[in-house]
Parts: sequence; structure tokens; C-alpha cells
Amino acid sequence: MTIFIALASALIGLGLLFSGYQLARVVIPLMGFFAGLTLGGAIIADNASSSFLGTTLGIVVGVAAGIAMAIFAYMFYYAAIVILTASMGYVAGSGLMLWLGFNPGLVAALVGVAAGAALGILAVTTNVPKFLLIILTSIAGAVLTVGGVMLLFHVVPVDIYSYTTAKFAITNSFLWSVAAILLAGFGGAVQNMMTQNFTLEEWNAMHEMSKKPPTTTTKPAQV
Repeated sequence: MTIFIALASALIGLGLLFSGYQLARVVIPLMGFFAGLTLGGAIIADNASSSFLGTTLGIVVGVAAGIAMAIFAYMFYYAAIVILTASMGYVAGSGLMLWLGFNPGLVAALVGVAAGAALGILAVTTNVPKFLLIILTSIAGAVLTVGGVMLLFHVVPVDIYSYTTAKFAITNSFLWSVAAILLAGFGGAVQNMMTQNFTLEEWNAMHEMSKKPPTTTTKPAQV
């Protein structure tokens, strides 16, 4: 099971890292599935005092929750983008405080909430500009990819593995932090180079609609 989770994390991470912007319509539901699988499996593991996905019920609930989250992310794409952006802001904000030496707690949580709210508002008001989505998917991809490698080397226990625990383990290690930063930078550069003439259809359509002048109707003159 450790190998399966590690490979899933690494594959989703690589997808985000190098094609997060181009494949956002597909990758975001995959992230939703992974989040639901982690959440559902963890809830059953905690209540049954078993290992993560160590029981049949845990696997069934985890997969069902993953499918439900993936469907939500696919059907409500714009909402998923905003949620993703806000969650990345929270992770970045709280992670920065941990990196600066603060312990997990109220201060880190408040900074994370503030950063998440700021990025969530930015996502709504600007329709998530291209470079913001590239940056966020590159960071998320690097964390998930490095997290998958850490799982294989048993640096992070599989029964508590999630994006948050992977991020926390990375920020607590200088070498893993450097690896994640370099990987995120490389992935962002590749995405930028590969999408010079590419714009998501959804955002492009919304932008074009916003530029159109409002239509007015005039009544014919009465004779």
C-alpha cells in the first residue's frame, strides 16, 4: 500500500509540476480524488485504530470519498480552482511561519488563513491569471512529488500521509526543502515555456466576454 500511495502522490505531483496549467481541467479532479482518498481513509483508520487503508472498510470509504471529491472538482471547476488557490495560500502562509521557526499553532494558522483568503479573493477577482496558477501548481507538484519519494524512503509514515504532512516534513528538512524549491522552480519554468501561446478555454472565454460592451436595445421610433 505504501508503494501505491507513493506512486499516486508522485504521479499527480509530476502532472501538476509540468502540466498543471494545461491539464488543470483533469489534474484538479485528480487532486480532489487524492484528497478524498486521504481524508476518508484517515477517518476510518483513526476510528478503527488501524493503519491507513489497512482495512477493507477504509479502502471502500477512501475510494468513495475520492470519487465524490473528484466529481465535485470536475462539475464545479471554477469553485475547485478558487478552493485550490485558497488552500495553497493557507499552506504557503502556514509553511512560511513554520520555516521561520514558529511552532504549529494559532499564529501559523492565522497567517495561513490570511494568505488563503487573499489568494482566494485574487482568484475570484482576476479569474486566476495564468502565472498564479502555474506557480501554485508547480509548488503543489513539487511537494507531492517529493512527498512520494519521502514515502518510499519511509521518511513520512504512510498512515498519516497527506499534502500537509508532506509539506511539514519537507519544511523541517533543509535538503528536502532545497529539493522541493529547485523542483518547483524547474517545473514553473517548463510550464511557462510550454504555454507561451496557450490559454485555458474557460478563462479565455470569460475574458473575451468581459471585454464586450453591454448590448443595448433601442425602441423603433414611432411615426
